[in-house]
This record gives sequence, structure tokens and C-alpha cells, in this order.
Amino acid sequence: MSDNITQIVGEKLDKSNFQAWKFRMTNFLMGKGVWDIVTGSDEEPHLPVQNATAAQIKAYKEWHEKTRRVLHWLSVCVSDAMIGHIQECTNAKDAWDTLVKLYGTTTLARKMQLKQELSNVKKGNLSINDYVLKVRNIVEKLGSIGVTVEDEDMVLVVLNGLGKDYTSF
Repeated sequence: MSDNITQIVGEKLDKSNFQAWKFRMTNFLMGKGVWDIVTGSDEEPHLPVQNATAAQIKAYKEWHEKTRRVLHWLSVCVSDAMIGHIQECTNAKDAWDTLVKLYGTTTLARKMQLKQELSNVKKGNLSINDYVLKVRNIVEKLGSIGVTVEDEDMVLVVLNGLGKDYTSF
């Protein structure tokens, strides 16, 4: 299987798409058999300073190769603006934990901001296509932080943004 992760994961991680990115990245890493490296359940093998066996050296080298591979995949799938958060991490678990800590918590402020943006969206001079895409974009951003917007609510938002009262059907 190819490691062309950018095609598999899709968009690079930025401030607005963590949940979708995390879902895709988790599945990619699970499919590659390295999820245990990320969770920390596959810990760095102990390598004795003296008298290390060939098996211990091999396990040590394999673990480091896997964690470097995952770090590479993470760095490729993170936007340039986000790379500074993980560039000092020495293993995949630390990098993953850093990203989850920074972007995994859904803040009430972000949720309220997007809900307000959705309730205030207007068609204005946009074509109907561009207007619906604008609404859909806001709904997708809400979805990326775990907020579901029902289809009926989205239809009401679209209709209300057209500037007429469609609430009394």
C-alpha cells in the first residue's frame, strides 16, 4: 500500500478542521498498523547500555523507525502554520498528544461564533450556488467540532438568508 498520505488524509490540519483530520489520520495510522505507537501502548523498548542482545537492538531500531515514520506522516499532514507545535517532539506519541491538546478541545467560544455566523448569513449579492456553498461551509465547520446541524435547520437558514419569511409553511 502506498504511503501517499496527503491524498488519503485530504486537507492538512489547520485551526478549523481538527475533528475531520483526526478521524482520517487515526484511520490511516490504524490501517498502517502503527496506532499503538501513537497511543503509547507500544512503548520504546529498553536497550541496555551494555550487553544488548541482537533481538533487543532490532526491537529498538524497529520502534524508532516506526515512530519516525509516523512523525513524518504527521508533519506532512499539518499546515505550515501548525508545524511549529510538533517540530520539537521526539516521538509520535508526543506529537499526537500535542495536537490533541491544542486542537482537540472544542471551545464554547468557537461553537458560539460559528452558530452566530450561521444564523446571520445572508445571500446578499452572491449567486444562489455561492450562497448555499457558504452556508454549507459553516455547517461543515460546525461538524468538524462535533456540532450537528439538522437538514431542516440548514434549509431554514438558507431560506431566511434569502430575506423573506419562509417560516410559516
